[in-house]
Amino acid sequence: MNFLVMGAGALGTAFGGMLAAAGNDVTLIGRKRYMKPIRDYGLRISGIWGSHMVKNLNAKSELNVTDKTDVVLITTKSFDTESVIRALQPHIPAESVVISLQNGIGNEETIAKYVGTDRTMGGMVITGFVIKHCTAQL
Repeated sequence: MNFLVMGAGALGTAFGGMLAAAGNDVTLIGRKRYMKPIRDYGLRISGIWGSHMVKNLNAKSELNVTDKTDVVLITTKSFDTESVIRALQPHIPAESVVISLQNGIGNEETIAKYVGTDRTMGGMVITGFVIKHCTAQL
């Protein structure tokens, strides 16, 4: 499957990395300071699910999506939901679903205004994620 992770900070990068490690095509869109080291060196994930080095990620710092996307994961802060889904909407194929993995309430309703309730889902994350460093020392 093809996944797009919008707002790839600690949570989004970890989810995207695990999806890529499982053989999915994943595009991460996040801040340049996080995406550049992933592009250059790969992503190291360690924690309760073991240690993984993932190199098959498409890490971007700008929204210029041209690939087919089956699932969009929105992992931004809640206050960015509306602007993010508005920017993403033209790039989301009609058969794709959008999943909110965000804190707060009302995110699914905001997303549904742009892609419809039948294509909107919400998720809950019960573990924390931390970005330890973004350096060439991998």
